[in-house]
Amino acid sequence: MTAVRLRAGDYEATFRPDAGMTGTSLRYRNVEHVVRPEPLGRLRAGVMTGISLMHPWANRLGARRYRAAGRTVDLTALDLPTDAACLPLHGNLCAAPFVVDRIDRHRLDAHLGHEADSPRFAAFPYPHRLDVSVQLDARRGLTVGTVLRPTGRRAVPVAFGWHPYLRLPASTRSGWALVLPGSERLALGGHKLPTGARTPVRRGRLPLAGTSLDDHFALRAPTALAIGDGERRVTVRFGNGYGYAQVYAPARRRFVAIEPMTAPIDGLRTGTTPSVAPGETFSAAFTIAVGAD
Repeated sequence: MTAVRLRAGDYEATFRPDAGMTGTSLRYRNVEHVVRPEPLGRLRAGVMTGISLMHPWANRLGARRYRAAGRTVDLTALDLPTDAACLPLHGNLCAAPFVVDRIDRHRLDAHLGHEADSPRFAAFPYPHRLDVSVQLDARRGLTVGTVLRPTGRRAVPVAFGWHPYLRLPASTRSGWALVLPGSERLALGGHKLPTGARTPVRRGRLPLAGTSLDDHFALRAPTALAIGDGERRVTVRFGNGYGYAQVYAPARRRFVAIEPMTAPIDGLRTGTTPSVAPGETFSAAFTIAVGAD
């Protein structure tokens, strides 16, 4: 199974179960709103593109060792995607092939098993199953649901997220604004790791002209972030389960990444992730919709 195309009303979306359930397109009225700044083939190196899954950790870890759910994990000898400081970045399941469970015109369901015989298991030794459901609705837009279910006797820490690159195709970036809800900005220090400091953020619009962002937010889920240009708006709605967001908007680039995250940056190492016990599930969902600004 390669590309799967879904349609509903004015929306059309394309996802790749064979490449980590990555979304490669979201078109509204035949206009593309998802950006692929890098080729899909670079996913295996942890380079995000389109709408990419970050699992078992979103963003980065502050070291090559962490302790979570009663277990210490040493990543020293493992070949992992890293940032410029050689810190583990975007998990290690980038481009992993998913098993397709269902396809129809509006919906794609697929799953990934993460067991002891997986070559990626050493980096996250917590047996579990990850189910991803992608749905298109003519009114609500694109909804991506993710469910984590332990398959062993050990609780599983939850630190996954998604990395959607979005754009407003009919205008230049100088006219865009980031639409923020009431939230808290988590200060990032060296290597873009949280310092512990928090600053309240009021609801409002932040013009992006000449601005470069790589900011981390604690949210009051459910809530929404968006980019707008006065005419059109692309909104990412955070459902229950997504209490954090990273906003990446480098200057002079015509995209903004609004990233739903289940835990703060470096949460696996600092012990600030939620966890799910055997016999239970952890569910999170976000929606991307296009509409008037």
